[in-house]
Amino acid sequence: DLTPTVETLRADLRGTWRNQLNQAEGHNMDVVIATDDSQFEWLYDNHAQHMASHGYRGPSPALLRALRKHGSADQQPQLLIAQHEGAPVAGVLMTVHGTSATYVVGWSGDQGRKLRAHNLLLWRAATHLKAAGVRWLDLGGINSEAPGVAAFKAGMGGETTTLVGGYV
Repeated sequence: DLTPTVETLRADLRGTWRNQLNQAEGHNMDVVIATDDSQFEWLYDNHAQHMASHGYRGPSPALLRALRKHGSADQQPQLLIAQHEGAPVAGVLMTVHGTSATYVVGWSGDQGRKLRAHNLLLWRAATHLKAAGVRWLDLGGINSEAPGVAAFKAGMGGETTTLVGGYV
């Protein structure tokens, strides 16, 4: 829920998550909102390599390109990139739909993980989306097979919702 004030949202972050955000903010990273195709391709390439090297399935680069190509002009996917010393170290891609946004994919290299770039990116994404009138941010499913990712998402202090699964 992005409707509370930014101060309240920050206060609602879990302590460890907020401490990691404070660390990230101390590392002098720049966060840019991507506008260029090459920036999006950078994320798609890193995301594809990460899926291949770690053996998991996620949205394909083709799907991510289609989301951008066919999105309405006022609700384009938002890509935020953390840069350290001029080089990209992490990125997150969000889709906007009405007054909601959904985390689609993210990538962080070794340097980005050391700098806690993902904490900074998700925080900046939340405040950027809030300023744009987005009221809800969905971080996606919590997978019990990836407890570190689940704890990271929970650290933002949101509400966990259980949905009915998909059935064939």
